[in-house]
Amino acid sequence: MKLFFAVSLVMLAYSSCVYTQDSTPTDRITALKDTILPTLSLELARKGLNPSSPVLLRVFKEEKELEWWVQKDSVLVLFRTIPICAASGKSGPKRKQGDLQVPEGIYYINEFNPESNFHLSFRINYPNEADRHFSDRTHPGGDIYIHGHCASIGCVAIRDKPIELLFLATFLAEEYGQTDIPVLIFPCRMESENLRILYAAYPEHRSFWNNLRTIYDRFEQKPQFIEAVVDSRGYYK
Repeated sequence: MKLFFAVSLVMLAYSSCVYTQDSTPTDRITALKDTILPTLSLELARKGLNPSSPVLLRVFKEEKELEWWVQKDSVLVLFRTIPICAASGKSGPKRKQGDLQVPEGIYYINEFNPESNFHLSFRINYPNEADRHFSDRTHPGGDIYIHGHCASIGCVAIRDKPIELLFLATFLAEEYGQTDIPVLIFPCRMESENLRILYAAYPEHRSFWNNLRTIYDRFEQKPQFIEAVVDSRGYYK
């Protein structure tokens, strides 16, 4: 199957991430196109890219970096690396509601929210098929977003100016026909020394990270879109 990045305070954060009533979605998108698209187009053009190109995102939790890749011909080009200003939890996958973990795995954007109280946000499809195999069957959690403002309860937060550019780029990619926008979330840059440290600190995740490293290595060898499936054991293939 194809895969598609205090209690009251938690509930407020979730609702704020999802919607607000300051404006309509159409108004916000139109405003972004009017104000941000010229800047986005110019910056992409400097690398021979354009706003209609497909995109892919990679998130590295330990380094607190989000990579923004854009397709050029048959490969992907690293357009920008954006600092992550907030991401709750620690190294390791998300396994249940309320654990405050940022997920790890292969995801896709499945909702754009221009009305978010976290400035702008888009949601990833956690839990995916791999997560459903290992996570709490009844309460795996959900509503995981990449958004603006520097606050996180299981989400990935970047500053408002970068989220404006990134939100518009991903929205346009979908508008121009990219049906699946991948978000690959890793605990760290999965080189041998980094993994040695992680394995020592969290041996319970070793098998999961070994599996995830196959995706990381394939992309490092040649930056292209990767078709991933989940086998009967919940592992990426």
